[in-house]
Amino acid sequence: QGLTTAAGLWLVTAIGMCAGAGMYPIAVFVTATGLATLTVLRRFEAKNDNLTRRRVAVVLGEDAAGIDRVVAALTTLGAAMSEVDYERRLEEGKKRIEAAFDVEFANTVPVAKIIESIESLPGVRRVKVTQSL
Repeated sequence: QGLTTAAGLWLVTAIGMCAGAGMYPIAVFVTATGLATLTVLRRFEAKNDNLTRRRVAVVLGEDAAGIDRVVAALTTLGAAMSEVDYERRLEEGKKRIEAAFDVEFANTVPVAKIIESIESLPGVRRVKVTQSL
């Protein structure tokens, strides 16, 4: 991942150096060749057009069953987790857990289903689902 970007940066640098040195025909030829090559190679890139990245934030109260049930609920929906932020707060003797998950879902999984599956867990105080870039 990122190899195409790095190669593109090197290509643009070479084109700029050619143009700066006054070698315009070579700069035009390399530009056309580079565009054609990148267009063809894009067809072979592994794209995840069927997946949507989402950030799921959950607040659990002191009577919560645990963060592992939230993870199980997301996994049941087919989520692939890439990152988890977890924070436990003790405010006035009350336990509060805040967790945020960066997950990928199939495009067929609606946001309402994600929220419903987490809200049904005991101790859930708040659920927020946003789309990541």
